Amino acid sequence: MRLLALALLLVAGSEVSAAELPALAEGSWEYHGRVTATACVGSRCATRRQPVDGSFFVTNDGDSGGPPVIPVCPDVSVPDLTGFATWQPARRGWLRLHLIEREPFVQFLRDCTGYESLRLQGLSARIRVQSGGEGFDLRESLRFSVVVQGQFVQAVGAARLRATRVADGGFVPALRSREGDGRSAPERAIDAIIGDR
Repeated sequence: MRLLALALLLVAGSEVSAAELPALAEGSWEYHGRVTATACVGSRCATRRQPVDGSFFVTNDGDSGGPPVIPVCPDVSVPDLTGFATWQPARRGWLRLHLIEREPFVQFLRDCTGYESLRLQGLSARIRVQSGGEGFDLRESLRFSVVVQGQFVQAVGAARLRATRVADGGFVPALRSREGDGRSAPERAIDAIIGDR
């Protein structure tokens, strides 16, 4: 069962992004960043960090062949943002994601984690696209609670990501983690606080 603290719904080719985000330059892109998660049961807390690296491709019509989704939840489809989320202008060139309808996003998190008890308590996602569409920075945080083995767990996750266009062509979608056990940072933090591992 995969537990994630962050689900970056930055879909470069979605109608929402096409209408509200500055265009990304065509070509192959790479992204690098870090996910940090802290899980607490009462006053006991555990924090885990996970570097992430990946790639995606943007075509000349602005469509993305492999939008970054962090962490990957390969068995669950990411909901289309159209109609329940928008990007709104914020300070210093940033755009902020605003959820209009929370339930589809919350259900995605529940499906991905396998925890129907998951309750979303807060979400913040911001993106700043460089002039010319050659790169972007993303910041995201997510707060949620979940019941694991009968224990109430409060968790918070944060991601920082930088993406840059690296070439005109060639694309192999990938998300790589430098962690060896294949579990996400939030998953490892919750396991640590519950005492499974």
